[in-house]
Amino acid sequence: MVKVTVQCSMCGSTSTMHVDAVLYYRWKHGELIQNVWPNRTSSWREKLKTGFCYECQKAIFAEPEE
Repeated sequence: MVKVTVQCSMCGSTSTMHVDAVLYYRWKHGELIQNVWPNRTSSWREKLKTGFCYECQKAIFAEPEE
């Protein structure tokens, strides 16, 4: 497992996510995030990819999937 800390650029909140190291490597080396984690919600993937927290995702995009 890899511990990834992300910070929301809108509100400044930080959170830590634990992800599989092999999957994280695949994503960081070019594989599409939705192909690496197809069973995760788009909100979860957005949080990992951009750092936007769920509340800020609501403000930006609409209601996120929980």
